[in-house]
Amino acid sequence: MNKLRIGLIGMPFYTARLEKELKGFDPLMQVKSFNTYTSLVGKLHYSITVPSLDVIFSVNGDNRKSRAFSWAKNNHVRLIMNWSGTDVLTCIENFKRGEVDQELVDYAEHTCQCSWIQEELKTIRIKAKIIQFQAYQGAPSSSLPSRVKVLCRISQDRPDFYGMKQLVALAQSHAEIEFTAIGINTYSESLPPNIILKGWVDDMDALFQEHLIALRFPEHDGLSPFVLESLARGLHVLYRFPFDEVIHTPDLESIQRELTVLKEKFKKKELGWNQSGMNLIREEFTERKVFEEFTRYLGV
Repeated sequence: MNKLRIGLIGMPFYTARLEKELKGFDPLMQVKSFNTYTSLVGKLHYSITVPSLDVIFSVNGDNRKSRAFSWAKNNHVRLIMNWSGTDVLTCIENFKRGEVDQELVDYAEHTCQCSWIQEELKTIRIKAKIIQFQAYQGAPSSSLPSRVKVLCRISQDRPDFYGMKQLVALAQSHAEIEFTAIGINTYSESLPPNIILKGWVDDMDALFQEHLIALRFPEHDGLSPFVLESLARGLHVLYRFPFDEVIHTPDLESIQRELTVLKEKFKKKELGWNQSGMNLIREEFTERKVFEEFTRYLGV
């Protein structure tokens, strides 16, 4: 049995999920997630456990002084920072102000999940390896939706950062299309009647089956789990960033144009599920492929 002891820190939702999935992949794996963000108990448990760990994988990067990262360095524990998205923007500003703990940055290994984040990190002297650690599965409903509906994810905390104003413009231009926004309950301005706010949704199965199109248009993003899951479920994805089997829509004009194309195809009964997107997930993001490569990188 492999004796490697793995600690997971960073964004609690993702570390808890990763721990569960890794243990499902290999029940003998010694892996533990620690909530060092919002739990005093989690922070204490982590600080006590660090010396006994072999590797710490953080679902978030930082280039400033960090107690959680310093504990790893001071105890000579292998430290891997995975850069997710907004953390890169923050650290670019730190770099511009000269507020960088370069010794800690150099001590850590760095990973990310997409090429555009990899290129951004180079501008702040961080070389990152692209590694995936999130697996997806799923298939579309046996029957197509009866009407065109667009599914998107908008953060309640920063709706405009995640594209709410663009969503409003789209809804006004396409009154016959229903836009479903998850992750947000309320908005500060009045909304067109064809925008439906769903709030936080635990079980997404029904929503994926009701939609044929997904939209992701934040100001900045890593490789979005929402995009990958939408591809896995057969949705056609309009995405601000270039990625395989999505429709690259870097601005509002391109979204308007591509949405019109999809809408017309649907009217002519020429728009089915996104088979090439589903194939991508089946080939590159299966549990076996993702976790075999991820654990190999960790040294398991």
